[in-house]
Amino acid sequence: MAYITNAVYNKLINSKGTQKVEIPIDLLNEITYYFGVNEVLSQYEFNILAEHINIFSKNNTENNNAPYLPPKEDMFFYVFEKKGAYKYHLFENCTYLNNDFNNYIVPEEIRDKGNQLVDLYRQWFVGNGFDLINGDEREIVSQITFKYNSSFAVQNELPKLNEDYKLIVRLKNSTYKISKKYYNLINVQNNIRSLIKDYKRQFANRTINNLMSISYYERAPKNIIEQKISELTSDVFIQNYGYDKLMNDFREANRIKYLIMNELKLYINFRCGFKSNDFSKEVLENYGLVCCKSCLERDYNNQKRL
Repeated sequence: MAYITNAVYNKLINSKGTQKVEIPIDLLNEITYYFGVNEVLSQYEFNILAEHINIFSKNNTENNNAPYLPPKEDMFFYVFEKKGAYKYHLFENCTYLNNDFNNYIVPEEIRDKGNQLVDLYRQWFVGNGFDLINGDEREIVSQITFKYNSSFAVQNELPKLNEDYKLIVRLKNSTYKISKKYYNLINVQNNIRSLIKDYKRQFANRTINNLMSISYYERAPKNIIEQKISELTSDVFIQNYGYDKLMNDFREANRIKYLIMNELKLYINFRCGFKSNDFSKEVLENYGLVCCKSCLERDYNNQKRL
């Protein structure tokens, strides 16, 4: 028995991207027959459903030479980023399983100048003790920006930040749990049909509807999105339609798809008998996860007492 955070769960179900992951054919046929979601969901979303099934299936312990989920890399986006394998937990009350925390965004102007300057900023940030400050968020940001503008920005020829600059983000760290919402096939069908109807109404234009099949590109870099849109339409489509307008469409399409996916998971959980939020350690390790050190120590101490 093991537990994971919502963040790790989301990493797992998104780990294959557009590389096809098979849903058992009988289950796939039921999903398309009962709900007609193939009109809205792309292979990317079907992969998410397939991985949801895989990580809850106790017998999914095939040996893979390459883990599904590569170790975390430093994205040079936050002041504090930990590299290495993602973790699972042996105890549902592990402090690292349910522990929201603040992280600090590295200003975009620094990220644009490369990783070396990001590392220098991190050293400056900790050296000034900003990670130890408690209190009102606006006051903390005010202290950071004042010191930044008077020293770090000047020394590194960077533009100054205003006090509204978003430097702090609260990262949620909570246990992934199977939905306890009551399952009823008719209710799920009606909810999904209503969502599909809304989706078709909002994206009635054929070209826009086709582009929503890649709405999962929403968080990709702008140049990647522009390149992909050009491949699917024309070089001038974004210029004529508007990049911001397209991003709003992506966000709305993903919102509706997310709600549809939640309804489908209710059906899948009922159909496959997934009732609790505990996972097989073997399955998680097959995906490349390792056990939390705190849980290992606690388990070792428990074993010594026996």
